[in-house]
Amino acid sequence: MRRWTASAAPAAVQRQSCLLALRCATTGVQHSYKPGCFVLALRSLFVTLTPTSLKRRIAIRMQTGMERTEELERQLQWLQKHGSPLQVMGLPNHAELAEVRARYRSLVLETHPDTAKNTTGESEYAILQTAYKMSVNPASLWHQNGASPALHRQLLQTSKKSLRRLDRVHVFATFSYAVMLAIGVFFSTVVVSNGLEAALKFFDPEFYHFMVQQEKEEDRKRAAGEVVNTDPKRLAPTAVRRLLFPGQFIHEGDEGKARRGE
Repeated sequence: MRRWTASAAPAAVQRQSCLLALRCATTGVQHSYKPGCFVLALRSLFVTLTPTSLKRRIAIRMQTGMERTEELERQLQWLQKHGSPLQVMGLPNHAELAEVRARYRSLVLETHPDTAKNTTGESEYAILQTAYKMSVNPASLWHQNGASPALHRQLLQTSKKSLRRLDRVHVFATFSYAVMLAIGVFFSTVVVSNGLEAALKFFDPEFYHFMVQQEKEEDRKRAAGEVVNTDPKRLAPTAVRRLLFPGQFIHEGDEGKARRGE
């Protein structure tokens, strides 16, 4: 067991050193990666075709993501060095938000560079500030690991109360969307239908009058209690109807003979 541990440790160190060397070689000052012609062509095509606003939004999102990643890395290093923020402040992990704030106010007076008696007051004050910010920020890495569920729950409730102040903005946005929807429905039902009817009347007045007569005939049949055939195919010419529906014209000759009395 000792031999395996002794042999595995140098291998792990060597692997880590290789990864660090590879990372420095690829992302350091002197980049070892050189894009080829195809990559350069795709990049130039993307830069040419992509709008400036979209490129700006993509750059902002990438910058925000990189800043968030760097912040999480700094928090991870701080946690590995100092441990739990609440324990740094002298509190248990199940402490509540009121206790954290009260403890922070008392420690600020003790560790502030202007009021601290020892010479290490500035470093202790910086550690206290980082611990307090990490403990009251529900999006911090320490809260994401679930170290203090009760405190995290209280912070989320506090943030929800602060977000309720934006209800007026939400109401205004909802009202704006409702007005836009009403305008769209009115435009589609009134303006578009009347515009299509006017266009049909202008370009083909004969067909327009024919359709108006058909609508009047259907209204008359409905008022009389008769059955109205609403199939659009009934308006097709007889020759086309015979080709599409030959079964409807099988007894057409017999009906004609019966009408003539033959």
